[in-house]
Amino acid sequence: AVLQKGYPMTVFLARGTSAAAVLIISAQGAFADVSAQDVWSDWKAYMTGTGYTVTGTESQSGNVLTVSDITMTMPIPENGESFDLTMAAIEFVENGDGTVNVVLPKDFPIAVAGEGDGEKFSIEIVYSHDGAPMVVSGDTSAMAYDYASSAATVTLGNINADGKDIPAD
Repeated sequence: AVLQKGYPMTVFLARGTSAAAVLIISAQGAFADVSAQDVWSDWKAYMTGTGYTVTGTESQSGNVLTVSDITMTMPIPENGESFDLTMAAIEFVENGDGTVNVVLPKDFPIAVAGEGDGEKFSIEIVYSHDGAPMVVSGDTSAMAYDYASSAATVTLGNINADGKDIPAD
């Protein structure tokens, strides 16, 4: 840029600095990528950090990481028992633009089981939604999760305590 006579230096610097800042921010966005494995690893790290043991069977096919037979177990140290949460499968789909879609089935059953005071219990919860994916962006140090659904419900399914089904009402 050429500085012209009568053109204030502060205006020139402000415009130049603003343009450089936009370029730097845009460039960082272009290089900030997450992979399907990054997002799954982030989920596992978060759950492990809250006390759960997380297991699942990972299968990569092209840009899709499918994690099936997911189990999260939380020990309850006070009575030596545990709390288990299981899910059938989640897909992590790389979109090719540095973002990842987290895809849950439209009807997504979650089983919760545990023991308390010597009694076993199990509960089935069904999360239903319109199938919209959760979009994860950013980088491995700061992931942003964006999720919007036009319809979502959580339904209490079967409840069983000590081998006996408990009616819904």
